[in-house]
Amino acid sequence: MVCIDDFATRKGKKYATVMIDINTHKIIDMINSRDYEKVSSWLKNFPNLKIISRDGSLTYKKAITASHAEAIQVTDRFHLLKNLTTYCKNYLVKHLKAKVPVELPSINNKDATYIFSQDNKKSLKDRYFHAMHLYNNGINKSTSCKQADIDIRLFNKLFPLSNEERLNYFKTKRELLHEQKVAQKEAKIKLVREMHESGYSIRGISRELNMSRETITKYLKPDATAIHAAYNIKKEGNLLENYIDKIHECIIAKLKFKDIEIIVRNHGYTGSTSLLRQYTTKIKADIRTRCQTSKFNTKETIFIERKSILKLLYKPLSSVKELNQKLFELLCSQYEQVHKILNLVNAFRHILKEKDINKLDLWIEESLKLNISEIKSFVNGINQDIDAVKNAIILEYNNGLAEGSVNKIKVIKRIMYGRCSFETLRMKVIKLESLKV
Repeated sequence: MVCIDDFATRKGKKYATVMIDINTHKIIDMINSRDYEKVSSWLKNFPNLKIISRDGSLTYKKAITASHAEAIQVTDRFHLLKNLTTYCKNYLVKHLKAKVPVELPSINNKDATYIFSQDNKKSLKDRYFHAMHLYNNGINKSTSCKQADIDIRLFNKLFPLSNEERLNYFKTKRELLHEQKVAQKEAKIKLVREMHESGYSIRGISRELNMSRETITKYLKPDATAIHAAYNIKKEGNLLENYIDKIHECIIAKLKFKDIEIIVRNHGYTGSTSLLRQYTTKIKADIRTRCQTSKFNTKETIFIERKSILKLLYKPLSSVKELNQKLFELLCSQYEQVHKILNLVNAFRHILKEKDINKLDLWIEESLKLNISEIKSFVNGINQDIDAVKNAIILEYNNGLAEGSVNKIKVIKRIMYGRCSFETLRMKVIKLESLKV
């Protein structure tokens, strides 16, 4: 029982073939070629070969068949799986962008604690609540923070807090100063009313608190409030308030501004042209995006890096930090070919692991149904070497031993600095192998 493999002797331009005994783990011989005729003649020098493990090279297959027709050939399982994942990776790289867009499920804005506008992600407050929205939709913390462009330490700091405490954290100095003044004014209103109820006249309260009688009279009214009626109201949009929906409809219809103005004025708008033009220009791009969906039903798109998807060809989902089960399900539902390819690789890996040779033909049939040129190339390759592939599934032999021996030979070759011939390298390797106990 032996395994054979090739290795480069001079920077990939010339290759040699090595033979290793599977039982003793010793290098038996080497030949400075991997051509069919030379390898076939070389193998005839070893008439007792019964089982030969090799890679998927058809040259080796033909050479072994010509020299040892009765020998059992076993292709290497590692190379089979590696070739399949390489073909699948090439297909995914060709058909997926570097950042793959995935649409999150619709959310009801009525039920949302904080409504986030996709077109307003500049402030830290908006970016934080964007990350919270992603996290609540099943995206893990690191990915959510990366998508929203915030520091994960800030996310962890505010995560245990209530929504009200989070909103307070993001208040500006102006907002905090306003709240302080409102609290002071409310305390004054309360004090004025208490003094009036206890028997003080308006003149007496004015004298005690050093306030005008008009202000005290205003504070005593039942509808008096500490917040100014005009606070946080923008005057510039009041004239347009009743016509915003109509303006939105016109923009979606891609009407010119002069047509929009005619329609809005026909509906009763009496403001200036400059106000209407300023408003329309300012929000035109935003309206085209937001008004294409319903008023209370919005969708959001996040981006998954392609390299994270490619990791699924080699690792289970639990080992890919950038993805979780919910995000993976969304990816598979929106990219059917990705789902089929990942299932294909996992199914082939399961066949090798469970040594279930009966499922190989069915796997080949299902693979061809995908009509993917890269998969067809792989299937054609294993069909040309189907006996060795089936032996690889049911038998324990592999080329791991040969790969280790090739590494050892390369170390010896480098120590020699390329100053000696291949025959010198061969004699040195075999001499070293004879010293093994």
